[in-house]
Amino acid sequence: MSTTSPVFIVGVPRSGTSRLYLALQAHPRFTPTHSPGGFDLTESRVFLNPASIRERQGKAWDYLLHDAAAQESLVRSLPPASGRRPIAHALLRFVTDRSRWARALAWRLGRNDAAMRAYFAHAACARGVQRIVEKTPDHIHRLPHILSAFPDARILCMIRHPLDVYSSYRRRLGVALQTEPADSPSVRWLQSTLPPTFCRAYRATISEAERLASRLLLIRYEDFTGTPQDTFARICSFIAEPFDAGCVAQRTPGLDAWQQDPLLSGPIKQNDKRWSDYIDHSVGRGIEDRLADTMRHLNYARYT
Repeated sequence: MSTTSPVFIVGVPRSGTSRLYLALQAHPRFTPTHSPGGFDLTESRVFLNPASIRERQGKAWDYLLHDAAAQESLVRSLPPASGRRPIAHALLRFVTDRSRWARALAWRLGRNDAAMRAYFAHAACARGVQRIVEKTPDHIHRLPHILSAFPDARILCMIRHPLDVYSSYRRRLGVALQTEPADSPSVRWLQSTLPPTFCRAYRATISEAERLASRLLLIRYEDFTGTPQDTFARICSFIAEPFDAGCVAQRTPGLDAWQQDPLLSGPIKQNDKRWSDYIDHSVGRGIEDRLADTMRHLNYARYT
């Protein structure tokens, strides 16, 4: 494995991926030195939307830290974008969204491997890092694409007890309703995350992780917050970087006023919030019933 290969954080949303992202950015090899404060929480989402690397807007542009020179150089290095008629493009999206085989074919025909390598090379310069770390939980559904572009990539997959995850969604919705317009994208997304939808997504995420288990390190949120130094040492060994205990003990003052997740600003510690403060016992029991097999496979005990 090359010690310059990118590190990608994927997994179950609301399972500590952002906290792991910050811990790794505290490591001198991954610190974005061109970012104010020395950290950045952007999800590039480029493996979900490869065309976004050409645009000066959205997540891919944010991950470049709005470096116009880097983005211009990146676009010049890419082959001309092929024009697609709207109907044909919509049909392609419909097919590839529903077939792993079709996604793989479309990915290769689009020459996306080279585009992703170019994007992250320019991102490393724009961010001022020695080595790239990127966090998009939903990239769990694009692991074959990541490994096609970066065969030596290190994949870190975060998981968490499903009731703690779902209660985190509900807590986050409560904060969003107080701080954002009722029709904002994040409020609509959180409101649409109902138990059946959540259970399908949780099960699909675990299935993808299991399918490529030999290529990733599975990290339990409970281990990361309960024994942060031991767990982070295991992570550093997996990504072939020297262990730095300060990465899990440091604070991130720039996030002190971030109401969405105040735990991100402090040192890593166990969650002291109770799932039952945010979801009814009957709802929790229904989620655990739906995910009983998955929970047994992950050795998660029932709360209900």
